[in-house]
Amino acid sequence: MSRRNKLLIWLAGIIALLGLCYASLPWVLVGLIKHNLAARGLSDIKLRVDHPNWHGIRLHSLAFTAIAGEQQFFCEVPNVEVTYHLMELVTGTVARIRVPVVAVRIQSAAGSAPFGQTTALPLATLLSGQWLSQLPVRELLLEQLSAEARTPADTVYTLQLSGELRDAQLQVNGDIRLPKPAQRPIVFSINAQHTGEVRLLVSSIDQTATPMLDLRVNPVAVDKDSLKQDPIDLNGVLTAKLDTLVPMVLPLLGAADWKAGLEGYLKSHWQAKVTDSHWQVTGEAAVHALGGRWRDQVLPRGELTSKFDVDSQRVTLSSTLRVAEQAVVLETKGVHQFASGDGHADLTLRPVVFSDAGFVLSRLRKDWPYPFDITAGRVSGSGRLVWQKAIVRQLEPQIFIKLNKLGGHYSNMIFAGLSGELALTYGEGVRTSKDAQLHIDVVDIGFPVEKIDVRFALAPLPKTVLPLVRVQSFNAQLLGGTARSGPFELNFGRDKNAFVVQLEQIGLNDIMKLEQQEGLEGSGVLDGQIPIEISSKDIFVTHGQLSARKPGGVIRYTPTPKVAALAQSNASVGMMVKALSNFRYQVLDVISNYKPGGDLTLQVRLEGKNPDWQRGQPVNLNLNLHENIPALLRSLQLSEDITERVRKRYQDTE
Repeated sequence: MSRRNKLLIWLAGIIALLGLCYASLPWVLVGLIKHNLAARGLSDIKLRVDHPNWHGIRLHSLAFTAIAGEQQFFCEVPNVEVTYHLMELVTGTVARIRVPVVAVRIQSAAGSAPFGQTTALPLATLLSGQWLSQLPVRELLLEQLSAEARTPADTVYTLQLSGELRDAQLQVNGDIRLPKPAQRPIVFSINAQHTGEVRLLVSSIDQTATPMLDLRVNPVAVDKDSLKQDPIDLNGVLTAKLDTLVPMVLPLLGAADWKAGLEGYLKSHWQAKVTDSHWQVTGEAAVHALGGRWRDQVLPRGELTSKFDVDSQRVTLSSTLRVAEQAVVLETKGVHQFASGDGHADLTLRPVVFSDAGFVLSRLRKDWPYPFDITAGRVSGSGRLVWQKAIVRQLEPQIFIKLNKLGGHYSNMIFAGLSGELALTYGEGVRTSKDAQLHIDVVDIGFPVEKIDVRFALAPLPKTVLPLVRVQSFNAQLLGGTARSGPFELNFGRDKNAFVVQLEQIGLNDIMKLEQQEGLEGSGVLDGQIPIEISSKDIFVTHGQLSARKPGGVIRYTPTPKVAALAQSNASVGMMVKALSNFRYQVLDVISNYKPGGDLTLQVRLEGKNPDWQRGQPVNLNLNLHENIPALLRSLQLSEDITERVRKRYQDTE
């Protein structure tokens, strides 16, 4: 074989080998790309590429699954066009990548690593733009990315964005569709520079000039190899408007049904240190003009300041909430562990001092709608909230409240000297962790009820949030005597609740003073019992009984001129006036009935004599009396200002 023929054979073999290499190049590229993507934590990789040419290659289809924190990403990327120059390709640089469409679906990943346990490098990628200078591409065009995110609460977000990377500068624009159809989309933009500066703007679609969130990130030192240094130092500033930001964020936290609307302006300064295995963010945040609504109730205006420390293991937070010009101060310290999903928060309510010359409860909001107020005394408290990822719906906060000499009013009824301690927990409803005991020096309902002591326990009714109050004991002093009751229940799941109040040593003259009847006085002591029945709207008393203690007492009535004139013309009235002018009774029995609307009827039986009338012959009297209790109490109440009455009562009990 001639030398020429050998050369031809060798040349044909080389051409055939090159042809074979070219024919197998797509499979080789697929293997290399899959290997590199798998090394970066991607799985379920599906890839098909076309044959390359001198200027570029087309990735016909790419699909993969990725896990970041507790989220799982399913991505499909068809028809990616890669343009290159052969000399640059040798150095690992690509001239241009064009991505027409990316489809992403995001959902919770069962068994995935919690947030914070993921590598620090993605966080550095998000926080700093320095990585842009290390990308092996001069130009990257993303024409459309569509993403659908489903939260653990089964709330769906949709996202659309486009972006471009040119000369190591990144610009991304997009919008987020919120779960509630009535709310308008949120638009956002990201601008990142190769020097490390990043800015994220989030705005309502019709308020792009006033962003609801503005995040700025700056590197402490600029170095093109900073990602390889240990650590990367960053600092940043975050500002946000809560009224528009919170409704967007809550569904991500599984709280889409949270019945609250917050207002305020958030500003935060923070610093971050990032290595290839660890990251830490520390900083301070403040919310000014904090307010809003909670379950249709207006929240008081205040200021919130916080310090936070977040790393790959936990987040630690301490905050102070001040409302009503710092009259009310609530401190919180909490820790949350990313790995377990467990955490706790301790709360402390500094002593709140009430004074009619200073802070009163109604100053918590301008349009105070309630018929009660607290104008004296002080209250303090503490609490602890513990949560676990497995039972996040079964939080049972523990709250301890201490009341010290509180005074105030409910409508026209005033009280003073309310003291006691309450240890409460909240699960399916409010309950006391131990029996509560309250003491009230005086309640003025038109006449004073003093030295009130009540011991009770509170629990929610099964399968409801309605309360069940178990009263262990009740004691009070009124009308010269005492009122008390044994154990009874107030079950607010029932139509009616009944209990009996025992009355002892009630002064007859104190009762007569309530009538404000001129010329009427008496002596004697009464005992008895009042059966009370309470419904959701009304109070009933049926067959209450009072009887005078032996040996009885005296009733004296001096008629007014008007009554004396009536006695002259009416024999029955005249006889009654004469009998009661100096009536010495041995028997005084009263049957009382109270109906809705406030009508009280009294059936009074008297047995005795008047030594100054009819030679002291025995006299039996049966009287039927009627009184409207609300009208009577209104007439008894003082006309002076409620606050002044509370102040006087409070001073009297000190």
